[in-house]
Amino acid sequence: MIEVSIGQKIDLLKRSNLFANLKQFELSILADYSETRECYRGETIFTQGTQSSQCFILIHGEVMIIREGDGSRQMDVARFITGDSFGELDLLGNAIHSATAICIKESALLVFPVRGLTLEKFLNMHPYIAAHIMHKLLGLIANRIRQTNELISEKTPWIHELRRQLHTDKLTGLYSKMFLDDELENVLQNAEKETYFLLIKPDNFKDINDNYGHEAGDRVLRLMAILLYSVLREHDYGIRYRGDEFAALLPNADINEAVRVSDEIRQAIRGMDLEEISAENEITVSLSIGLSHFPGQCTSAQSMIERAYENAMKARKSGGDCSAYG
Repeated sequence: MIEVSIGQKIDLLKRSNLFANLKQFELSILADYSETRECYRGETIFTQGTQSSQCFILIHGEVMIIREGDGSRQMDVARFITGDSFGELDLLGNAIHSATAICIKESALLVFPVRGLTLEKFLNMHPYIAAHIMHKLLGLIANRIRQTNELISEKTPWIHELRRQLHTDKLTGLYSKMFLDDELENVLQNAEKETYFLLIKPDNFKDINDNYGHEAGDRVLRLMAILLYSVLREHDYGIRYRGDEFAALLPNADINEAVRVSDEIRQAIRGMDLEEISAENEITVSLSIGLSHFPGQCTSAQSMIERAYENAMKARKSGGDCSAYG
């Protein structure tokens, strides 16, 4: 368990907009009723549709927030890094979580309030703190209204939005196969160095659909997409290729970077938190990944995809849970 002193807790609480203006003794009280929590990569912190009961400040690590809409489509994505806070407004509004929070790196969190204590009970115990927090909350809400009005007044070119929708996979929020069809040649031609392509095939995904149903399978695919995205470099592309297959496009990479990304993807997916889906049964998903690159090894976009697919099948035939290149 990570050790955090009262002083460190106070410094972390100050990072939250909601608590930043509290006095030192008030922050000390909040610190007394806060606790630390360590999370492994792929662990779910809270799930969309559940009751909010705590807010969080990242001591270290990284958390992704996803929101799902009609048809389980991922509607937006946000990331929080070391020092960021999240969940305050849901907590104060006693709201149902409108999104799911997942650790995409090993993380440590400062959590308020401690388990077993409700916010209502804490505020009744310390009404002067409640008054200061509510005053700050009114300011935050007013600021959000101003930002929303500014956003509504902006004109977004409809053609860009249409293109974005065509190139986005509705289930996972990653790029779609249509993106590869339309843009792969441009990506290859604009890269200053080699471009690596990873074809990612789950070894045992069918078992999840067969044993837990297609809805559970869709949840696993969305979680796989989040973890894939978390591993990629800033200018890489994560793609839902087809069915349960994914792909990654790594412009301006070398073989060492491609192998590192491939290994991290396999490790992240193998460590997914599937407890909600599998109940008492412990299940993991392993991957067979095929790598290829352009130019040199492959002379066209199509040959690069085909070579990566062949290598993924080699990895599968050799027992799975590995990568193949050649």
